[in-house]
Amino acid sequence: MRVVVVGDVLLDEDIDGVATRLSPEAPVPVVDVSSRTRRAGGAGLVATMLAQDGVDVELVTALAFDDAAFAVRDCLGGVSLVAGNARAATPVKTRLRAEGHAVARIDDACGEPPGPEVTPRMVAAIRSADAVVVADYGRGIAAHPRIRDALERRRSKPCRSAWRPPASTFGAAASQR
Repeated sequence: MRVVVVGDVLLDEDIDGVATRLSPEAPVPVVDVSSRTRRAGGAGLVATMLAQDGVDVELVTALAFDDAAFAVRDCLGGVSLVAGNARAATPVKTRLRAEGHAVARIDDACGEPPGPEVTPRMVAAIRSADAVVVADYGRGIAAHPRIRDALERRRSKPCRSAWRPPASTFGAAASQR
């Protein structure tokens, strides 16, 4: 069975360390970094977890041509990728922790993006899937009219589908069904 995950991808980065002193510039902890971990986030995390469980998975998304997108691609082991141009920088969510406690989260390029490019290959992947998971993080893939049309056409085929819209679109997603 081939599962297609449709949705927005980002780069998750965890920076861990210890804080034993405060900064002289401001009353904030100084974190001495001991490790950095990167992984695909959003729909990329869903696809990666399915692949780790042995599922034949294809990720339909949009990616930029920046360092963060190349890092995401490196994190997608075992996942077949069908991607259009994101037309925006890859979002990066960095979590800074000291001794396991959250210090800060830094969001980079997480603002409102322009509409992503959707290719015929992306639409074909959705139409030919045995199962579809939509992991919508509000960056435009699941809302794109061509993607929505391909998902709607799935209704006439026997197919398992799951959709996790972001909290901000629960009302919109429910009203469009």
